[in-house]
Amino acid sequence: MELDKIINSVVRDMRMSGLISEESTGEVRMFIQMACIAGWEERGKELAHSRWDCDDYKIQKFTRDGILVNEYSSPSEAVRKDTTAKRTTIWKALKTGRPTSRGYIWRYAGNGTH
Repeated sequence: MELDKIINSVVRDMRMSGLISEESTGEVRMFIQMACIAGWEERGKELAHSRWDCDDYKIQKFTRDGILVNEYSSPSEAVRKDTTAKRTTIWKALKTGRPTSRGYIWRYAGNGTH
C-alpha cells in the first residue's frame, strides 16, 4: 500500500536524522498512521457535507403514484422543512431509488442525477 511506503520513509528519515530512537519507531509509525486516517476521515466528512448542502442539488419528493409532493433546493432544505424524513432516509432513497417506509420516492430534479 502506498501509504505504508510513505510512512516507512518518513519514520526512516526521522530515525536517521536523530529525531526518534530505534525503540520509539513502532509508536511513531502508529501515530503517523492514525493521523493519516483521521485526516482522510475528516476530509471525507467535509466532502460529504459540501455535497449535501450544494445549492444546485435540487431534489423532489413524490408519492408512490408518481405525484410530485414538493421540490427542495437541497437535501438540507428538505430535512429542515419536511418532518416526514430524516437525512439518512432521504440519502438512502436518492441512492437506491426505492420508496421510503412512509411510501415517498425521492429523486434528483432535472435529469435524475447529480
